[in-house]
Amino acid sequence: VEEAFNYVWYVTKPRSFAKRFVEYVAVLVIGTLAISIALGTIASISDDGLFIWMQQNRFIGPIFVATSRMTPYLVVIGLFTFLYMFMPNTTVRLRSALIGGVAGGVIWATAGVLFTAFVVTGVRTQTVYASFAIAIMTLLWLYLSWLILLIGSQIAFYFQNPAYLRIGRRDPRLSNGMRERLALNIMLSVGAAFRDSGRSIDLAALSKELRIPSPTIEPILGGLERSGLLTATEDEYLVPGRDMARISLRDILDVVRSRGETGSHREPKWATAIDSLAAEIDNAVAGTIGDKTLSQLLDEPRAA
Repeated sequence: VEEAFNYVWYVTKPRSFAKRFVEYVAVLVIGTLAISIALGTIASISDDGLFIWMQQNRFIGPIFVATSRMTPYLVVIGLFTFLYMFMPNTTVRLRSALIGGVAGGVIWATAGVLFTAFVVTGVRTQTVYASFAIAIMTLLWLYLSWLILLIGSQIAFYFQNPAYLRIGRRDPRLSNGMRERLALNIMLSVGAAFRDSGRSIDLAALSKELRIPSPTIEPILGGLERSGLLTATEDEYLVPGRDMARISLRDILDVVRSRGETGSHREPKWATAIDSLAAEIDNAVAGTIGDKTLSQLLDEPRAA
């Protein structure tokens, strides 16, 4: 289930087993307890004299009837909203989850009414194959329910990341120049947050600060982590992977310029002019940044 939600939200890193176990057990225990208390409360007040009087009152009665009809929708919307916020291993804003929950919940509840009517009609007309039809219908309903749940999650994702409406499920692509700027800016933001003991930063905060959707940032973030320049705490907060005085800007650029190459090429043969030009470009970049470190880069605005 979590893997499906992570796919919708472009999340490549699942929760750790320990964190997943603790959170799922907590949800099961608290959710079961909350449902039991709610059902018990409803059952107890349904026989209460005041409740019966309010239900039969000609002014308040219609409100109770309308509320009772809306209750299944509200319950499903609340459940879907909770799932959309909790299941993906990323930060989902309440407003986005609620939009997806309303869409998915209304579709699911409406589909449930229509599907029930269809099943009842079908069973009545085909009494001989009723038991077989019910089994098939059950599987079909499970499929439709799961599909509706994922549709709502997709709506929540696009509401939170409207830029992805233009590219759909295609992986985000960045130019080389933007990848370099993004890697440097990520390290600068993480380093600044690390120096400020009262502030922490995670993927969601980076996305908000840079105004770039988190799925676009994640590949660069993963490369920086694999290179040992970044590390994530147990709470998914980002911190430098080592002393910032030992993280050179050249190391950061190497993550997006030189590492992670794949393909069938082996010892390609470049034209002499191109090889010389590429070497000049590399030397120019090295000459510009020199041996400057992340710590020195962080000191520059303060000295200015």
